[in-house]
Amino acid sequence: MGNQDSKVDRFAQRITDPTSEPAPPDLAQGDNGKGLDAAQESEGVMAQAVLQKKEPLTPTREEQMLIDLVARGEPADYSSSNPADNDPITGVSWEPTRTIRAEVICALVTKSKQRWPVHANGLRIKGARIAGFVDFQGITISYPIIFTDCYIEQEMVFKDASAHSVNLDGCYV
Repeated sequence: MGNQDSKVDRFAQRITDPTSEPAPPDLAQGDNGKGLDAAQESEGVMAQAVLQKKEPLTPTREEQMLIDLVARGEPADYSSSNPADNDPITGVSWEPTRTIRAEVICALVTKSKQRWPVHANGLRIKGARIAGFVDFQGITISYPIIFTDCYIEQEMVFKDASAHSVNLDGCYV
């Protein structure tokens, strides 16, 4: 189990820091009957282990506002009242009150938190700083994702994802 824990820790590091080493490919052998190769199956095993090991995700006040608005089908607007402070290219210097962690967005999109329902209107965020690595790889997103004028700190991964619609109008990645 100790060797498995170190692999999980390395995978957790990789998904929070995409410049770190790749996930170890030696957890799975061959096809699992679902059309996944060993690397994909290994990633799935590792992701499950990370989810089981990870601390509970406690939302900040700003993130709770997003969760509440998304449940009601309303957009979440984190824009400043001063239009000069809303250029996404300057998002790195935005106030912490405009920050939403990628983990919260991923939890909403993947519906991994039963207490965080998403209305059919989807996830609509304006003027927020999205902190962290947004990884939608291989998931199905059944409602719209609309980010407007947001600063997205790290890349967003949509490899092998299926989405109703994704709009990143005016965003800086």
